[in-house]
Amino acid sequence: MQLRPFRQGDEDELVRLWNQRMTGCFATPPITPEIFLRDVTGKHYFDPEGLVLVFDSGRLVAFVHAGFKSKDWITPDPRQGTISMLVVEKHHIEAGVVAIRQGIRYLLRCGARQIEAFTIDFPHTPFYNGLYGGEKAGMDEDHPLGLALMKRTCFQPASGGVIMTCDLDCAIHPAPPLDGLDLRVEEWQSPIAGLKAADCYGIPERVRRARLVDANGVEKAGITFWHLDRYNQATGDRLAVVSHVGSVESIRGSGAPVALQREVHRILSGEGARRMALGTGGANGRAVSFYRKAGYRVLRNAWTFYLDWNAYDEVTR
Repeated sequence: MQLRPFRQGDEDELVRLWNQRMTGCFATPPITPEIFLRDVTGKHYFDPEGLVLVFDSGRLVAFVHAGFKSKDWITPDPRQGTISMLVVEKHHIEAGVVAIRQGIRYLLRCGARQIEAFTIDFPHTPFYNGLYGGEKAGMDEDHPLGLALMKRTCFQPASGGVIMTCDLDCAIHPAPPLDGLDLRVEEWQSPIAGLKAADCYGIPERVRRARLVDANGVEKAGITFWHLDRYNQATGDRLAVVSHVGSVESIRGSGAPVALQREVHRILSGEGARRMALGTGGANGRAVSFYRKAGYRVLRNAWTFYLDWNAYDEVTR
């Protein structure tokens, strides 16, 4: 096997392998070299050394994208490394092992003091979410080589997530918010950098924030939501997603948080969305119960990982 970083001209092979991989909820659909250039290699923060390719007899059989987290969605933090994407041709587990280990070495050379994989913990979102942002709720439990590859490369499961979906085919009648709380729907901005999503990672989707606020303008509950435009354009699924769902303790159990969730559903349904999706911690029974009340069902499990530093010598050999 031959191992090397990305070079201009590799796009066709990357896209060929990408389009062979499994798809599903949150999975970015089949892509073209032009999309890969626009959403990954064309970004100003892209480092070809972090995109590791493995060839077997001249054929690309695996690639790994190693990058960094970012508190402001703009500036990478070299101390916070993450494996953002892993694509391996079926039956080539050894190529996947080689690629992941090289990705770890890259992150360590850049100064990483912490290395994770398949993480999404806002606002410390991993880079490369332009192309990969549709599926960073964790490694899908159905990944054919995933768990075996992570174990072989000294990663341990950090947490289990649950991917949930909600159909919006039926008419939605939200309950009114509590007295004294007003609904506001605004364009989302980074709470740290004060920039819109398109100005942070160059994400094309329109991202909004729905909030319930009191008479003093203090947020009591909020939801960030957007259409997964690139996915929908390719598949026609009309899928929308939500994140940053939360409420203060004083209104939990009052019905207001569920009413806010249903109001977001009503807005998106009116704009043509037919299905909602989100990811939450599998151990967070309170959140899972809340989403069930709002009409969601569990679709599948997903996993995030951390590098076991007790195996440091092994992965850097």
